[in-house]
Amino acid sequence: MNTKVLLINVEVVTTSYIHDFKHYHYNIANQQFPVVDDFFESAISAAYDQKEKTNYRYPRFDLFSSEVKALFDHVNPTINASNERLATLVALAKQFNYKIAFIFDQGKKQGQHLEPILLDWVNDAVVLFGDQSFLGKPEPNLYVRAIKHFNANANHALVIDSTRNGILAAHLADARSIYVDQGLGISERIFKYSTYQVSELNEIEAILKAIEEER
Repeated sequence: MNTKVLLINVEVVTTSYIHDFKHYHYNIANQQFPVVDDFFESAISAAYDQKEKTNYRYPRFDLFSSEVKALFDHVNPTINASNERLATLVALAKQFNYKIAFIFDQGKKQGQHLEPILLDWVNDAVVLFGDQSFLGKPEPNLYVRAIKHFNANANHALVIDSTRNGILAAHLADARSIYVDQGLGISERIFKYSTYQVSELNEIEAILKAIEEER
C-alpha cells in the first residue's frame, strides 16, 4: 500500500498570521501610499531573491521586519492540539490514513519548542522548519525531504498552504496542493499552480474523498 502524506504549512494555514500581517501593514502604511493588487501575495511570499525584488518595489516593506518577528511570537502559542484549524486537519489526515508533516516557514531556533508538542500529539509525524533546507520555498526541497521521510511517492502527497511560494514549491515537488485562501485571494499564479482552491477548511474533506475515489 502506498503511503500518503499530508504536508501542512502550519503558521499560515492554522493561525491568523496573514490577517495580522495585513493589519500591521495598514497601520504602517497609514494611508500614505496605495496598496497594489499583488502586494500582500508578494510580501507574504517574499524570500531570498524575491524579498529583494519586493523591497525594491515597496520601499516601506523593510519596516515590517520587527513586526513580522512579533507575529511569530503571537502565533506560536496557538499551535497545539487545541488549535481548532490544526485539529481539523489532523483529524482529516487520520480519517483518510495520511501521514502528517508539519512544515514551518520560520527557523528551527524560533520554533523548536513546538516540535515536541506536535510529536507528542501525533507521534508518527515529522516536523520541519524553514532553515532545515539550504534553499527555501519556492524551492521544493523542504517538501521533498518530508515526503522522503515517509518513503512516500510525490503522487501520494498533498500540500496544504496559503502562500504562493508554498503552492509553487508543491508544484515543483510533483505533489498535489490545496490553496487555502486566508485573505490573499486567488490570483492567476496561485490558480495555475495549485491543484485545488478552498476558502474554508470544511471544503477539504470532499477533496480528500474525491482523491480516494480516483485510486
